[in-house]
Amino acid sequence: MYVSDGLSEVHGNGAAAVSHFRSNHCRCCHGGLAWRRDNPVGSPPAAMTRRSVFSWCGRIVAHLPVCGWLRPATAWLKRRVNSLTRGWDDVTHDAALREQLKHVAERLASEDPARGQWCVTGHRAVLWTDASSIAAGVVLESEGGDVIEDACWLRRDEATHINMAELDAAVRGINLALAWDMKTIELKTDSATVHRWVSDALSGRARLRTKAHGEMLIRRRVDVIRQLVAELGISLTVSLVRSSQNRSDTLTRVPSLWLRQDSQPADQRPSDGQPVAAAAVVGSEVGDGGGAVTVDFRQAVTDVHVRAGHPGVRRTLYFARRDVSSSISRKVVREVVTACDVCRAVDPAPVTWRHGSLAVEGTWDRLAIDVTHYGGQSYLSVIDCGPSRFCVWRLLRRSDAATVTSELEQVFAERGAPAELLADNDTAFRSRQFAAFAARWGVLLRFRAVHRPSGNSIVERNHRSVKVIAARKKCGIGEAVHLYNITPRDGGTAAEAPANGIYRYPVRDAVRQRATAGASEEAVIGRPPARREGDFQVGDAVWVRRPGTRCTERSVRGTVSGVVSPQVVEVGGVPWHIRDLRHCGDTGGPAAGPRTPDRGSGGPQEAEEDRAGSPIVMTFGYEGDGAPGRPVEEADDAGGECGRSESDSGERVVRRGQRNRRPPDFFGHVVPIDALNSSSGSDDLEDQGWLRPAAAWMKRTANRLSPDWDTPIVSEELQREVDDVSRRFRACDPARGQWCVTGTSVVVWTDASSIARGVVLTDPDTGAIIEDASWLRAESERDVHINISELDAALNGVNLAVAWGFRRLTLRTDSVTVHRWLSDALSGKARLRTKAQSEMLIRRRVAVFRQLVIEYELEVTIELVASAVNRADEVTRVPNAWLQTADQPTTDSSKAQPVAVAAITSASASDIRTIHENIGHQGVRRTLWYARRELGVRRVSKPAVRDVVRRCQTCASIDPAPERWPGGSLGTERTWDRLAMDVTHVHGHPYLTLVDCGPSRYAIWRRLRRAGALEIVSELENVFLERGAPAEILTDNATEFRGRVMLAFAARWDVSIRFRAAYEPGGNGIVERHHRTIKVMVARQSCSIAEAVHRYNVTPKDGSDPATAPINGVLRHPGRDVDVTPRRTSDESGDALPLKKPGVYQTRVKRSCLRRCGVVRAFEESRKDMAMVCQRM
Repeated sequence: MYVSDGLSEVHGNGAAAVSHFRSNHCRCCHGGLAWRRDNPVGSPPAAMTRRSVFSWCGRIVAHLPVCGWLRPATAWLKRRVNSLTRGWDDVTHDAALREQLKHVAERLASEDPARGQWCVTGHRAVLWTDASSIAAGVVLESEGGDVIEDACWLRRDEATHINMAELDAAVRGINLALAWDMKTIELKTDSATVHRWVSDALSGRARLRTKAHGEMLIRRRVDVIRQLVAELGISLTVSLVRSSQNRSDTLTRVPSLWLRQDSQPADQRPSDGQPVAAAAVVGSEVGDGGGAVTVDFRQAVTDVHVRAGHPGVRRTLYFARRDVSSSISRKVVREVVTACDVCRAVDPAPVTWRHGSLAVEGTWDRLAIDVTHYGGQSYLSVIDCGPSRFCVWRLLRRSDAATVTSELEQVFAERGAPAELLADNDTAFRSRQFAAFAARWGVLLRFRAVHRPSGNSIVERNHRSVKVIAARKKCGIGEAVHLYNITPRDGGTAAEAPANGIYRYPVRDAVRQRATAGASEEAVIGRPPARREGDFQVGDAVWVRRPGTRCTERSVRGTVSGVVSPQVVEVGGVPWHIRDLRHCGDTGGPAAGPRTPDRGSGGPQEAEEDRAGSPIVMTFGYEGDGAPGRPVEEADDAGGECGRSESDSGERVVRRGQRNRRPPDFFGHVVPIDALNSSSGSDDLEDQGWLRPAAAWMKRTANRLSPDWDTPIVSEELQREVDDVSRRFRACDPARGQWCVTGTSVVVWTDASSIARGVVLTDPDTGAIIEDASWLRAESERDVHINISELDAALNGVNLAVAWGFRRLTLRTDSVTVHRWLSDALSGKARLRTKAQSEMLIRRRVAVFRQLVIEYELEVTIELVASAVNRADEVTRVPNAWLQTADQPTTDSSKAQPVAVAAITSASASDIRTIHENIGHQGVRRTLWYARRELGVRRVSKPAVRDVVRRCQTCASIDPAPERWPGGSLGTERTWDRLAMDVTHVHGHPYLTLVDCGPSRYAIWRRLRRAGALEIVSELENVFLERGAPAEILTDNATEFRGRVMLAFAARWDVSIRFRAAYEPGGNGIVERHHRTIKVMVARQSCSIAEAVHRYNVTPKDGSDPATAPINGVLRHPGRDVDVTPRRTSDESGDALPLKKPGVYQTRVKRSCLRRCGVVRAFEESRKDMAMVCQRM
């Protein structure tokens, strides 16, 4: 500005003055005057201190409006000298800084960018902006293309997104142009995102389209630009240019060599000459030079190190600074300690080394070999170090060089020789015979370091894998190696199996499916209820079908004599599961009982409504005294919280029901996609709860099934989703919330799942919901870790709260990881602790969260809550049935074009029954296809066909279709309230098992001499005398449990006996699963039943908290973890149970341990069989 005023004076003083300025400062440019640097630039400072470097940089850039590449270079030099020094006069000898200063001086001498337009006139300017990971730059030029001023700002935080930095550069550039009093500005940027944001903000043709984590930060900057344009009355246009044409690009770059030098650690940076490792004294006292001389303290430090007893660097430095000089550096002490031979010879300090890799890229290029032992026999193990990890084990008669060479000779002859062999220093591998063998095959031998098994870790780890398989499966080494080679390494892809990495053809494995205990059991817990408890009543005639009956045989007719539970009823005194029963005739049940008229069921009422064309109207009007009433359709049967009127709660809430609402009229089989997307009823309401993810899921399903907006959809999947939403919507409308929102405090609930992210804002005082939101995860986000999704939900929640104007936030999440990340970010007590693959993504989100808190001056409190109490959990879920259907592949039948028939009456049940009989009593799906073909698509609905098929007695008596039943639970809330009882056998001995069905799951096993009723009652008597009797016993239908002795015993103790359904082991699933647990422990540990049951009772169920152990759920005092079998001395009879030493891998079991279980002979026979099998291999 002062230059412009001076030039005005020059123009007024005449040609002589103009000539003087032109000769010293100016030159002709585009018909005008342009300035340039006229003062000489001095050389870089000899002594590099913070003051000298800053002074030199200031002389070349501080007073000039245009500097070009000098601005980022000098800013970089200042930042580097700041990092190297603590005070303004501290001297640094950093060689990299010296080279950078020299580079700037040389380039400045040949290419000085300090030049620009002398006189600036007019109010039009072109503004160039750019940003990089280093800096943000701005160039302001006139209409003629002359640079008026440029500016540069180094970035402090590289975690900020590049689009945010580009937008910041645009805001700063506009402020610079306004300082020059420019009214018409053309903004040129190479960022397409910033160009779209600013253009849409200025034109108003579209809202800001961004879902970034810094959404609120972006909106604030765009609003600043819009406010500058509006208040100052400027004309701003935005243009998109290429990066190569952007004139501000040079203001955002420094030489790449500087970046590499800056990334080196401080102790690895080269110094400018040798450092001064001594004190400087006055030259006149030492010599006649008048300058300072350097004194070397290495010998003094060495003497201190020896006198102190050869300690480490830290202690030696302490003694040296105390006894010699306080100016001794750590580097000198480290050099002395490192060069000490005594410290090297006696217990040297650990050093770091360069880690390598034993793996190679080529298959069968390097083989790792070793000799190992298992079961008292020696094996030569060979494994590929390439991608396949294929292994070969050969049984050795002797572990000498001749035998090893013979086996390797056979392997090489069959599969070819590798390029090299990796082995340890065993005498067999170091022998002359083995060396000659390798030379004959042209194989390079590589030996690992002594006493370092990790030098051959690939084969060592393979030893453990194969031995564990053999020990757990109790099979031979041959089968264990086979299982290892055919098992995929990633556990899911067959191509990842080692065998498939060696052979070109698919390898047929020898694994056979074996029936295991409980494999055929069907769980009775958690099944979706489809029937009610009153479906079967005493006296109903039913068809009873025994499992295993041929499909052509007719079921047996029976009569219900009792109802045991919703899942089990008695027919003729025998308990049967309801899935084995079907109603006979029209005596009851869903086929014969009254049915709620469904849409399309064929009833006369529905046909009348179809002809009239009037949909159902749900009225949420006020009744009587003004209290909002229930919907008309739900007034008779609504209950619970959904059916309670607002007058009962005394709180007035705003609901969408203050008007007559018509539900979507597409609950038939033909659903247009535009009707679904427009009628889901979730876009204009703030609080939806479960309705938000459900509506979004239905839209996604419709988009997947229909190519455009007007094509009708025929899909059972979509129809079921619409029916579920409509049914739940009528039962409980979630649209309710707080009408008046005041204050600055809010509670933000966030949650995420594999389906969606959810946010709920609630009032901290009343708990009323202010707004909720849900975002379905895209297909591309399925592989994103759940912790990142939880962090995204937290950022979305903060943005939503800021949009409402809240400043005091209580963020509640059920993710421990997100709670730790955000808490550490706010408190600053710890850095971000994560080593995930997406570490930079996590750091960026945390940086955005911190920036939101700082810029909006938020008071955020992070709280960790349980998932069960998280109010945002509901907005992240959809029914499980929808997920199972969505995972199934889409068939061509779902894309078939429907028959568009309007106002046609539904087909009668007799017509559908006739078609069902003519086609041979087939199922619902095929009957529906034939009925729609013969009677028309719109006339036949699936519920009507299902009703006909259920009423058919022929289908009910011969191979009936499976049906669902109401799920139940065998567990109880109280401990020792119900006991599950059974008799099982282990090693030919019968045992009575009792398991608590309460929270403890405590177990008792008693050995029986005979599995008779008298002995069972005797053992139960002892248990009840010691621990008391339960309220009921759950058992199966064995004869010893149904005898008179057991019934009399139960009556004496006042205990009710519940028998499970016949042919349904799942009816006593708790004790059946417990049998498997104990037997597996016995087989794996080769221990007794008593010790296995003890270990089960003292082991925590959650694996971490001892309070969850079964024994601690029954006894008040803590159960001590002791061995069941007591230790005996060598002179006592019996054998002690050997325990595995900590850190020792052990698979062999002592013969004394097995003698106690009576299986020594079996063990010896298995060893002989294994040896024979290995010899055949």
